[in-house]
Amino acid sequence: NTKTGGMSQLITIDTATGIGTAVHPTNTIGFHQLEALEFSPDGRLFGFSETAAKFVQIDPATGIGREFTTVTGTKLDIEGLAFTTPKR
Repeated sequence: NTKTGGMSQLITIDTATGIGTAVHPTNTIGFHQLEALEFSPDGRLFGFSETAAKFVQIDPATGIGREFTTVTGTKLDIEGLAFTTPKR
């Protein structure tokens, strides 16, 4: 995205029109190439930054992300996340 210096932005999609709108017009998630967005069972939003090799937790209200954990390995390309609910 040239308006955000290449940083990822969180957007919402209007299901009636298909038009995307940034959650916040100037906030970026703070990480490049963010993929594999998924909500955890407790409602937190996560994604994976392939460029930084980090899992990122994203605030849905502001669109700002923070590092959750770093992943080690070579040529990581995580395209999806899934969460399970622990059995009680």
